[in-house]
Amino acid sequence: MPVASSTGMTEGRDFGRVSFNGLSEPCAVGSIVEVVISAHSNNVEQQKGNVLVEAHSPAGRILKCPVVQRGSTYTANFTPQDVGDWQIAIFYDGEHIRGSPFLCQVYDANLVQVYGLDVGVVGQELKFNVNTSQAGKGDIKVLTYHHGRSIPCYLDRISPTFYKVKFTPDGAGQYKIHVYFNTMEVKGSPYILDIVDASSVSVYGDNLRMACVDKLATFMIHSVGSDSKDLTVTITGKPYGRIQLRRLELFKVAERKLLVRILSIRKPY
Repeated sequence: MPVASSTGMTEGRDFGRVSFNGLSEPCAVGSIVEVVISAHSNNVEQQKGNVLVEAHSPAGRILKCPVVQRGSTYTANFTPQDVGDWQIAIFYDGEHIRGSPFLCQVYDANLVQVYGLDVGVVGQELKFNVNTSQAGKGDIKVLTYHHGRSIPCYLDRISPTFYKVKFTPDGAGQYKIHVYFNTMEVKGSPYILDIVDASSVSVYGDNLRMACVDKLATFMIHSVGSDSKDLTVTITGKPYGRIQLRRLELFKVAERKLLVRILSIRKPY
């Protein structure tokens, strides 16, 4: 729970000068924000002034915060539901205390967007993006693990709300990517990513060398730790007369085997 504290009472009275430290960190949407105000006076009667606290949302909505007094301490709290800059107004006997209203930055880690994560290959740098433009103000932290071991991860801040993250997988298997916004894990984190070793993929079949026009050609791919969605097959070659590639299909036929079907036809006149 973020806590804001204020010491002293309004200037011009016998309570001494007023100072307010404000919030030490941003606040999450839905969290309880507690405001603590302390009156320093040896006179008990002088501590009974009327303290009011209001929280103003970014859209201008005003929340009246109940205030509880315990001795020389006044406590109020509210729960922000909107992302953005809130203002905390503190009044003593109808007047703003020094520095009021105070800034309260509110964020929502669930609104952070993480995209660009795709299948990676051992030894090849992998990049993805983080967008915080809808989530409020805050800092991004990314931690990557492979079998419980931390993997070096680099964060480039392209703009105040856009980041590029990159790391290089050093082995095949499952990687867990944790993304935090102001110490809170974002929605969907940790992200699970399967990394394959390209050296574990082999291709075989007679039609790799030769195929007939208008007849289905096939070959097999043996892959460890990957699926058909993880592989891309590209057929290249010089066009010859009226021959063109009509269809390319990829099927999983066994746990580690994929079937590639290719059909080439003659172009119509």
